[in-house]
Amino acid sequence: MADTREKQRLQARLADLRNSRQDHVDKVDEQGVQVYLHDGAIQECETWLAALDAPGALPTSSVLIVTCTLGQVRMEWALAVIGQTLPLWRTFKRNVIIGETTVDARNKGVQQAQEEGFDYLFFWDDDVVPHDRLAVQHLLAVIDADDSIDLVGGIYPRKVTMEPIVAKDDHEKSGVWWGWRDGHAEQVYMTGTGFLIIRIASLAKIPVTDGRYFEMADNVTDDFFFADWCAASKLKWYVAGNVVCDQIDLDGRLHQVEKAIPDFGEDGNGGIPVEELFPGAEVIGVEGA
Repeated sequence: MADTREKQRLQARLADLRNSRQDHVDKVDEQGVQVYLHDGAIQECETWLAALDAPGALPTSSVLIVTCTLGQVRMEWALAVIGQTLPLWRTFKRNVIIGETTVDARNKGVQQAQEEGFDYLFFWDDDVVPHDRLAVQHLLAVIDADDSIDLVGGIYPRKVTMEPIVAKDDHEKSGVWWGWRDGHAEQVYMTGTGFLIIRIASLAKIPVTDGRYFEMADNVTDDFFFADWCAASKLKWYVAGNVVCDQIDLDGRLHQVEKAIPDFGEDGNGGIPVEELFPGAEVIGVEGA
């Protein structure tokens, strides 16, 4: 029989989420993304309430959370980690890898997850700050929903242009993809690897014999190197459009995707000015520049 107190707690949480969602619906023009965030949390509560009432064992999974760092982090990042509400009935383990290169730390994380038998590996870099305290739940909800999904990533910006690291097709063809802004989960070519969940069993599809799934090659970052491996091995990579993050430097400078969002209106104006992206740069080929 289901634990009555746990069921009552979930029911109370579900009622609060539905009321909060309605508050955001009333302001949907300014807070539309928040509606999708609430939808994900509501779905999570409904899933576990149904599981409590269902016969048999409760669904579960194990997740290794790996952070690659040189040893210093911002308080904003630490508070985001502490404030995350991790989903129910999962086993979580954290590992902080200090002083390694990004690719070495990522490969060590993969090795640990494989050797210790984890279902999922979650890379959460030390400069990625999610907007929502349910970000981990949202990513897990996507990958748990379909066994054919191999990876799910959130949205965070490049530090130079603040454009989101997400491509719909081969990155050499289409560049940045903005379709994630509807808040839904959708298959893409790649996202950034700094806020990414990987289904460990899926890595067996990649023909790696030396344990080096991540590398830097020909001026290609580890994100794109790994994405090319995944695409060649027919892995399905998804983006969760309701998981948006900032990047933060040790000096406190914040990089936000919202600052790079172009104006999709008919006049084509708006977006972040080139002068702001590249202070002091000479703007060539623009009328009046």
